[in-house]
Amino acid sequence: RKNQGFHALILKIIQKNSEAKPKIIFVVRDFMVAEFMEKYQFSTAKILSKNYFIPNKRETDLVGIALCGGESRRMKTDKALLKYGNEPQWKKVHQLLQPFCKKVVISINEKQWEDWAKENPYEFIIDEKKYANHGPLTGVLSVIEKFDESALMIVGTDFPFLKLENLIHLNNERNSFYEAVCFETEGFLQPLISIIEKEAIAKLLEYYKQGNDSLRKFLGEIKTKEIEITENQFLENINTERDFQILKNKND
Repeated sequence: RKNQGFHALILKIIQKNSEAKPKIIFVVRDFMVAEFMEKYQFSTAKILSKNYFIPNKRETDLVGIALCGGESRRMKTDKALLKYGNEPQWKKVHQLLQPFCKKVVISINEKQWEDWAKENPYEFIIDEKKYANHGPLTGVLSVIEKFDESALMIVGTDFPFLKLENLIHLNNERNSFYEAVCFETEGFLQPLISIIEKEAIAKLLEYYKQGNDSLRKFLGEIKTKEIEITENQFLENINTERDFQILKNKND
């Protein structure tokens, strides 16, 4: 922040290697990663999990899903379009997912496509009609139609306090023994900030075929790494117009 310490060296490394474009690995404290990337303008940087450095432990690449297709009944307006900063939530989630994933898609419903999405140059996946009316699973299954060989990092758009460091924590907990990873607080699993490994995709499809549509219940039935946390502000939802205005007033 004061342009001291390793600052001059980092600038020298970046400048010297700008044309050769080698792969350079920086090790940064998790709560400083976002600021570090912004300061040195690493717009295409990737965040590696700790398993990257363990021989034979590298995981399947992730496809990120910015899950936007909810009906926002209590909010009475599209939560994906709410702005808690400079960008609408759908863009913020897309940006959060990018450093972890080989590809990020935005899951939306047909109305969102017509209202605002088709005007934006991002990769959108519209809910398949055959999966309609099954909550978040509608969007997830619609994405699986196109990416059934990939692990998925799923993030909903209604977590305004979510930070990059929270996704770093999630990503670091991936393990070849587990089929999924998610946060857990007071016995409550949070499926809308989770990773579902490729090996669990077939199980999810079978789970749906059997008449089930609770993503939370599915995570409870497979081998899920549950990350117990006590500091859980980043899991808080903003679900009503009143809650949104209160938060906006605080930020302003």
